[in-house]
Amino acid sequence: MQFIRNQNGERELFAKALPLSVPARRILSILDSNFGISALARRARLGELERNLLELLRWNLIDIVEPAPGQTFTAALLAGETSLLEAVSPELVANAKQSAIRFLFEHLPLASHSYTFRIEAADSQEALLITFGQAQRELFDLHGRERAVLFYESIVAPNFFPE
Repeated sequence: MQFIRNQNGERELFAKALPLSVPARRILSILDSNFGISALARRARLGELERNLLELLRWNLIDIVEPAPGQTFTAALLAGETSLLEAVSPELVANAKQSAIRFLFEHLPLASHSYTFRIEAADSQEALLITFGQAQRELFDLHGRERAVLFYESIVAPNFFPE
């Protein structure tokens, strides 16, 4: 799925007339060409990307180009009733959960039981991504950037933000 700044977005970039959140405005500013969701995910905090994209869609500042087969964006999406992440199949979610639990048991043994419970109890993909974001921050704090990036690139990106 690709996102591109439309004419309204171009005008808003310079006029700054709408009450956009700072993260949404930052995403709007980097959309100078087609960006896949995984490229955007590298520039936003986990769990915040969806909210910011929905904000930009509601204000009609960005367009979705070449949606993947089977993914449609209806008025319900723009009303916030449907999630951008709901297009991810249940099999990918289950795979991500299992992979994350194994990774966290290996790299965060003291906190892995808590994360296992939160991962298994996640009732939405957004809640799951927030938990993954928290685990990623803890990996960064305890083991450094390399381990946090490994977690993101091996578990989060391939399952939720494939190119």
